[in-house]
Amino acid sequence: MAVCKLSLGLLIGVVLTPRAESASPEVRTQARVILGSAMALLQEGALEQARDRSREALATDPTFANAAELLAWCSIRLGEDRAAVDALGRALELKPDDVELSLQLAKIHRQLRQWDRCEELLNQVEATRGEIPRLLRERAELQRERGKVERAMEALVRAKELDPQEQSGRRRLVELYQESGQIPEAIQEIQELLELSPAHRQSLDVHLAHLQLSSGQLREAAIALEKRVEEDPENQALRSILVQLYGGPMPDRERHLFHRSRLEDRSSPRR
Repeated sequence: MAVCKLSLGLLIGVVLTPRAESASPEVRTQARVILGSAMALLQEGALEQARDRSREALATDPTFANAAELLAWCSIRLGEDRAAVDALGRALELKPDDVELSLQLAKIHRQLRQWDRCEELLNQVEATRGEIPRLLRERAELQRERGKVERAMEALVRAKELDPQEQSGRRRLVELYQESGQIPEAIQEIQELLELSPAHRQSLDVHLAHLQLSSGQLREAAIALEKRVEEDPENQALRSILVQLYGGPMPDRERHLFHRSRLEDRSSPRR
């Protein structure tokens, strides 16, 4: 089983993270050994056992921040959000400047609909680190859940400005544009994502086609689909959309122009 980035960081931190002097060397060593076994269990996919062992490591040395982090991560994976809040809170007591811990705790509070506490944590991070993309994406989720879609979009647009290569926030922005009826903006965003993400080209192509069709851009959809089917003739998802668009078998190259003109006529009353 592959170990997540957070878990690898914890594994390294078993050696590197300093602990308070109140714990004796013997206790620190014992806690480190216990956490090592928790990490081994995590690699095997035994989440519940890993959680229990990380809890044991933290009980052995209450100043062991890495044990609190791993306990929190296992609790999150197991859907134990309230236990994760407690563990993340303990980890933050030990590592108060850890931005990722603060943002993860804010996310859990949001999922528990404890929105004021979530916002408080986000404000604390912004006060110390300023606007960072990860913070802005979490703030967007909070604003959306509060029904403030415009503010959510503003946060995601700002995150895109700071990190245009990051794609999860931009995909979320497409969803919000759709929800708010801003279809041209959603189409523009997908077209930009197509330039950034060739690995996800098929899903983006299908999404773009459906947006164009739903907004009456039949001819534009046909042109884009024809180009993609020509590039990837085995792509059945795109091919089936084009067949449905033409109302029958996909025409040969010479008939494309005729079909596009017919589609333009069909779409003009809807514009």
